[in-house]
Amino acid sequence: MNEKVPISSGIETKIQADTIHHYDDSFRFIIAMARAYLRYGGYSFETDASLTRIIEALGLNGEINATPNSIEIAVWLDDESQQTIYMAMTRDTDYNLAKLAQVENLSDQVVGGKALPAQGLERLKEIDRAPDVYGNLMNPLAFVLCGAGFAVVIGMSWLNVFLGGVFGLISFGVTLFASRNSRMEIIMELLAAAIVVVLASGLAVLYPGIIPLGVTVCAVVWFIPGFGLTIAPREIIYGNTLSGIIHLTNALVVGLKLLLGALIGLSVSRSLFPASIPESLPGV
Repeated sequence: MNEKVPISSGIETKIQADTIHHYDDSFRFIIAMARAYLRYGGYSFETDASLTRIIEALGLNGEINATPNSIEIAVWLDDESQQTIYMAMTRDTDYNLAKLAQVENLSDQVVGGKALPAQGLERLKEIDRAPDVYGNLMNPLAFVLCGAGFAVVIGMSWLNVFLGGVFGLISFGVTLFASRNSRMEIIMELLAAAIVVVLASGLAVLYPGIIPLGVTVCAVVWFIPGFGLTIAPREIIYGNTLSGIIHLTNALVVGLKLLLGALIGLSVSRSLFPASIPESLPGV
């Protein structure tokens, strides 16, 4: 005699299977979002807040621990002792604010119920595959305009403004070279500052109106870690102490490398062109 399976049992099995499927899709989407924030340079407080909103919107529970180059996520349904844990680290953050804005927009869509986790996964793949908003021509132009613009801000002559922009291309060249040679990346700022000081000092022999130190500051201003110095206090204030300390430490190290590079360049320049380097910047 065949034993009948209760209908309620089949319904419960289907509900359980749907729950597991929803949980798997949701967790994969949360991981993908975490990696996107980490890759494109989202700062820790915003990453934490955004992922927490997503977890709550998907009906899950979770804890986030984010730093500038690592992230840990614990997610569970009802039983906190049955957690699924994910951890990721990166050393090569690509600060891409355009793509970061698209990721944040996707987060709002999922939280608002306008997109499912599976759709979000596909959208993240599209964002990752999309070409950069700014092409190869815009990157060196940004270095030029940044250097020239800062020279205008500190009241330098038009000759020094021009050279601040031109030598900005040297900073771009060093950055491009370092991006293709990981061993050079650690001394990128030091190398750029040293090269610009020496070249600017050499030109000052021919054109006495050139101020080598001022031109150098303008040419390497792109490297000044304003992001880290402004984000660090915010992270600490919001309780992300470790993240704030990391941002502050990274910023101080970059500043130290710029200073050391300038000092090395000055030492070389004063031995080669002793009369070309004034003692101070304009207006100081």
